[in-house]
Order: sequence, then C-alpha cells, then structure tokens
Amino acid sequence: MFGTPYLDANALSRISVMNEEGKTDQLKEQQQKDPKIRTFLDKDTTVEPTFGITGGILCHVRKSKAKMLVIPKTIVPQFLQAIDCDPTSGHMGRDKTLEKAQANRWCWNMRIDVLEFLKNCHKCKMFKTRTHKYKKMTSVKQAISTGSHELFYQIDGNGSVEII
Repeated sequence: MFGTPYLDANALSRISVMNEEGKTDQLKEQQQKDPKIRTFLDKDTTVEPTFGITGGILCHVRKSKAKMLVIPKTIVPQFLQAIDCDPTSGHMGRDKTLEKAQANRWCWNMRIDVLEFLKNCHKCKMFKTRTHKYKKMTSVKQAISTGSHELFYQIDGNGSVEII
C-alpha cells in the first residue's frame, strides 16, 4: 500500500488537492471583472514590464523574474482566509502571514489587506501577545552584606553604579 508507513505526511500532502482547471477558469473570470486588472489585461504587456499575461491570467513579475498570480480584490478575503486559517499554517501572526501571502500571490495594497484581515480575525486576537513598551529604569538602591557591615550602592537609569 502506497504511503502507509507515512500516514501523517501522506494525509498532509493531499490536503489542498483541488480541481486546478476549475480554479484557473474562476481566476480568469474574476480577473476579467476587476476593473484595475482589466486595464492591464487590455494593455500591451511590453509597456508594463512588472506585469505579464500567462495563459490569459495576469501575473506580477518580480525582480527575480518569478511570476506571481495577481489576486482580484473580490478574492482577497478568501485568499487571506486560506492562508491564515489553514489547518497546516493557521494564525501565525502578522509577520509570518504577510510573508506567506507575499510569497504566494500578489495584489495591490497586500500589506494593508493582511493587517486589516488579521485585526478582524477572532483566533488571531485570542493568541496575540501584547507588545510591551519598555520604561526607562529608575535608580535602584541595594544593600550588599559584607559580613560586619553593609555596603550600599545605587544604579541609575543609565546603568552607572554609585557606592553610597
């Protein structure tokens, strides 16, 4: 039996198996409806070097020549939902979610969309740790026992030590 010794890996490898042809047609249709993307689809792509059309789908071309699918505004919430709430990667926090989103696809104002989505995600709110603001240290007086007498010293906010 194929994959039986590796049940976890076998299951994980099949989680996101989709009908790619159906998804491609859906993406093309959504890109055609998006007015911003439509202007690029109607243009000559040689005029705009950061964009290209592959199989009728608009792609953003990175400096590394990697092509990223351009996500229409109507699909952005579904895309972010899949990235943030997926069982294999869910609720990783702002930086990792943004990194994962930028590694997979491209859309205008992606950073803003990701931050807004995470702000409204109930589970992300539950797991988010508070950011702590560090206060300037005030001077601290301490006593050190040296056997027969005590030695007092003071450390101020700058870290300098003064024996009292």
